[in-house]
Amino acid sequence: MIRRPFVYGTYCFLLVFSVLFPACVCTPPTFRTTCSSDADCPVSMRCDFTTARCVTNKINPTCTANKDCPLGQSCISGQCTIQSCADNETIACVIGGQTGPCSVGQRTCRNAIWSGCEPKNATGVPETCNGLDDDCDGQVDEDFKGKFEACEVPGKLGPCRLGVQSRCVAAKILCESTYNPITESINSANCNDGIDNDCNGLTDKDDPKCQTITCKAGDTRPCYDGPVGTEGIGACKGGIQSCINGVFGPCQGQVLPTKELCNNRIDEDCNGLADDKCGQTCTAGQQRECYSGPESTRNVGICKVGSQFCVNGEWSDCQGQVLPTKEICEDKLDNDCNGKIDDCLNPNQCKLGEVRPCYTAASGCKADAAGQYTCQGACKAGMQNCGPNLTWDPCKGEVGPSAEICNDSIDNDCDGKVDGCVARDELLSASWDSLSPIKRWDTKTPKELRSYTGGHTDIVYSVRISADGKYIVTGGQDQRVIFWEVDTGKLLWSGTDHNASIFSTAIDTKGQIIASGASDGKIFLWNPTTGKVDRRINANTGGVYALAIDRTDRWLVSGGADAKVQIRDFAASNPNAVNTLSGHTLDIYAIAIDPKSRWIASGGRDAKPMIWDLNNPKLLYTLAGPTLGITSLAFSEDGNTLAVGSSDYTITLWNMTTSPPTQRAKLTAPNSDPVYAVAFHPLGNILASGTYNSHIILWNLTTQTIQSTLTNAHNGTVSSLIFRP
Repeated sequence: MIRRPFVYGTYCFLLVFSVLFPACVCTPPTFRTTCSSDADCPVSMRCDFTTARCVTNKINPTCTANKDCPLGQSCISGQCTIQSCADNETIACVIGGQTGPCSVGQRTCRNAIWSGCEPKNATGVPETCNGLDDDCDGQVDEDFKGKFEACEVPGKLGPCRLGVQSRCVAAKILCESTYNPITESINSANCNDGIDNDCNGLTDKDDPKCQTITCKAGDTRPCYDGPVGTEGIGACKGGIQSCINGVFGPCQGQVLPTKELCNNRIDEDCNGLADDKCGQTCTAGQQRECYSGPESTRNVGICKVGSQFCVNGEWSDCQGQVLPTKEICEDKLDNDCNGKIDDCLNPNQCKLGEVRPCYTAASGCKADAAGQYTCQGACKAGMQNCGPNLTWDPCKGEVGPSAEICNDSIDNDCDGKVDGCVARDELLSASWDSLSPIKRWDTKTPKELRSYTGGHTDIVYSVRISADGKYIVTGGQDQRVIFWEVDTGKLLWSGTDHNASIFSTAIDTKGQIIASGASDGKIFLWNPTTGKVDRRINANTGGVYALAIDRTDRWLVSGGADAKVQIRDFAASNPNAVNTLSGHTLDIYAIAIDPKSRWIASGGRDAKPMIWDLNNPKLLYTLAGPTLGITSLAFSEDGNTLAVGSSDYTITLWNMTTSPPTQRAKLTAPNSDPVYAVAFHPLGNILASGTYNSHIILWNLTTQTIQSTLTNAHNGTVSSLIFRP
């Protein structure tokens, strides 16, 4: 006889062959452990919708209310009974074998019967690094937000600390170095290149591996051990190292920053401010002389000292002083306080209220004998008013020559030729290659023309070129702004005023202003002739990652860590005035202004390309974005096409002649290579892109195919590109 009782989910077969040989053999059930409907479970069990598991049908056989019964059952006549339903009614459920958003499902009542557990969100949500398949594509953490963005590798030193967010492991983003250490040894060239090549935290003369006979008796070299950016500021100055027993000795004669001493008019801590951080600097009732003009003019001519009074422990502004002014002829006074009365040739003397035409650019307009101007192309003269000091005010309304914009039917450079573009087919690139971070290329051949070395000691984030194509400015991780001559590669000057990494640079079309933006949120405006900072601006909180100057040289636009677009007007009476635009939700990595100064394009970590009105600041369009962050933006020379580069390996080309802009094409970098830089050829027929894996790709925009590739153009990510005009 065979009996088959059901005992707690296990089948037991009791086999009796004789009264002497009984045996009981128990085997596990064969039903599924997960389910999406009751049909997946044995007859005596049901599918629990919330856990996607088969459970006993009568967990609570008796009940007094529905709350006493499992989900999917109702209390009927004191017994938990499988619940019937109303058509189109829904309840939540869990999809077996799935995790995260992909496990969320719902059951729908159809013909009074509950359906199986169906996906509620088939596409999921954007992938993040959390150990789940957020986008429901069957892969976990494959294209998480922030992938391929720059980061600092914990515990690494020197160039090895620079990395990218490359992988997600165990729900944590890994920052992996993009630099391979190079061994440093005695007499090797890399012991004198200013780089910590082996990533041990010691550079050149400070590294024991490089300390040998590096000089001969009588050799000297300049030195400075203070913080970067303090040399030559206030009391700080560099010193001299002399060769002692074949090794350069200590730095002699240098003056390093010290604690600020009060009331001596000296900047001891070398921060550009004298007698700051002094707290209580005076006592009530005290008074002292003051004078803020040049010392040689103190009490000379009309100039005289003033007085400062102690107010609440601080000295007041200087009151009553008279400073030098422009010499006014025939008033029998020494107005400029140089010890000479009426010593002027009177070239700019004018009558109050007088008006005259004016033009200050070197070319584009010519004046006749009567002072009237004849101009070519886009250039035009302005007007000047005679000010209260009987001198001419600045020229207002003039338009000087600018770089020729091809295919716009305008003579932009005022040389008498419309669209007289002569392309040199030369491309400048910047990179994370700390050994050769800047290069110039012939894109026709293609081949390398020059490597710009001996300046930067770390990776370079930005390269920009002057409108005449003669000079470039670069900025990078080493906190330096460097101005170069393009043809010779000569370093003209290196500015070290920043105290943070420089992510962006720009040059105005007249070549009179260089702008640099840094990770401490500051923008510096430099004089290209002197290499000195003329103005410091507190800009985007948390860091300035992108900036641009428009072709009229009026607008300075920046974006950064605060997700804001900031617009500053160089012509404004208040130099600190700023128009701030909100719309982005995360860091802004790229800014571009179209050559006709109509639009601003911005993009960054939130992967949303936005178009703003430059002259009437407001958001015009938010374009369809890539799947990962935007790294670079560029307008074609005619302003009709916008290129959007992204970490998702794509370049999207937008037609800016339609409203709203429409997509022209989408180019995809080969081998899943994130795009970090884009630039248009001046003629608009070629687009260059720089990639994470060190390549430069030249695209033929007519055929939308790759024309040529500069493979391994740098030993590191290509971070910035610009064609030579």
